[in-house]
Amino acid sequence: MSLKTKVFDTNHLTEIKTPMLKGVQGIEVYLESFTPNPYMGMCDMALATWGSQIRKWKILTPEERFHVVSKVLQNKALPLGRESPSFLFSISGVSRSSFDQIARQRIGSTFSSLGWNNVHTEDGFRISNEILDSDSGWEKEIQICVNMLKDLYVTMIKCGISWQSARDVLPLGMLHHFHFNITYEALRTFCGRRLCFSEKEDTVSVAWLMRERIKEKFPLLASYLRPSCDW
Repeated sequence: MSLKTKVFDTNHLTEIKTPMLKGVQGIEVYLESFTPNPYMGMCDMALATWGSQIRKWKILTPEERFHVVSKVLQNKALPLGRESPSFLFSISGVSRSSFDQIARQRIGSTFSSLGWNNVHTEDGFRISNEILDSDSGWEKEIQICVNMLKDLYVTMIKCGISWQSARDVLPLGMLHHFHFNITYEALRTFCGRRLCFSEKEDTVSVAWLMRERIKEKFPLLASYLRPSCDW
C-alpha cells in the first residue's frame, strides 16, 4: 500500500518506549483543588428556607452544625447541600478503555482529557490481571502486538499521515491522563457504581483512590462514599 506524503510536524516524535503495567500498578490520583469548607455550604443550603438569617453556619454551635450536616449526608434533607462542594482530581495511568467508562459520568461533572492527537511514542500499556492470571501466555504476545502498533503509528506519521488519523491504530490498553471535576453529590453516585468490584479493575482503582484522597481531607464525607452493594 502506498502512502501519500503530506507535510506534518514530526519534531515532537521521541524514542519509542512502552512500559507494560500490570493490573492496577502505577495509577495516580491527586486532589488538585476542592471546596475549603464543604460542610458550611451543606449546612447553609440545607437551612436556607428556615428563618430570616441566611448565613446560619456562623451562629450555630459545632454540635448543631454536625447535626445538620449529618442529616444532609443521610439523605434526610434536600440534596442541594450535597451539590455545593466540588473537587478537581488529576488522574494518570488508567487505560483508555477505563477512561471511557469513567467519562460516562455526566451530571455534576466535567472532564479535561489528554488529546489523542498528541504524541504517544512513550505512552505505556496496561494488561489486566484477568489476562495475566489466565495462564495463557498472552502477555508476551500482547507486548509484541503493542510494539508493532507503536512502530506502525510512528511510521505512518513520518510518512505524512496526520496525528489524528495515525492514532486509530493505537489499542485501548494505552495509558491515558485526564482531569475530573465533580460535585460531592455526583461523586456519591459515581462511587456507588465504580467502587463495585464487578467493574474493570483500573476503573475500580481510580474510584477507590479518589475516595482515599477525599478521606485524607474530609473523613466524614468519605465515609458516605461506598459501593451501592454496601447500602
